[in-house]
Amino acid sequence: MANLGHIEAYLSFDGNTRDALNFYKDVFHGTITGVMEWKDIPPDESADPSDIPDMPDDAIMNSAIRIGDTTVMMSDNPFMNTAFGDSVTLNWSHSDVAEVKRVWQAFVDAGAEVTMPIEETFFAPLFGQLKDQFGVHWQIMIWEPETQEQT
Repeated sequence: MANLGHIEAYLSFDGNTRDALNFYKDVFHGTITGVMEWKDIPPDESADPSDIPDMPDDAIMNSAIRIGDTTVMMSDNPFMNTAFGDSVTLNWSHSDVAEVKRVWQAFVDAGAEVTMPIEETFFAPLFGQLKDQFGVHWQIMIWEPETQEQT
């Protein structure tokens, strides 16, 4: 089969990417695989400096974190006008009840807004939805491979 590429989530923040990156690393036991700060942009004689707003030296231009077999990339929006909305939700699932409850509680303890309490549903033993302290929408759930149908 030909390489068809892959899709990764990319999140933008208004100056608190580093906080989000470290929070997700801790909660999901993820691995930060790369961080480039705005100060690391190489000078380019052909670029117009007015095209890039002034950014703090430690603001993140691009970063990546590996959570399980998924990469999530994120950066600080140089225009500081990120609009968070309801059209994108990240789903995190695990087969271990204790791990799902731990992750859920970590979000709640950090100030997440619960939009649907974690509970048993017709499609999962545990499922809940929340918006974290960074404005990102999450679904947290039990995933049991033996109950998932392949299409």
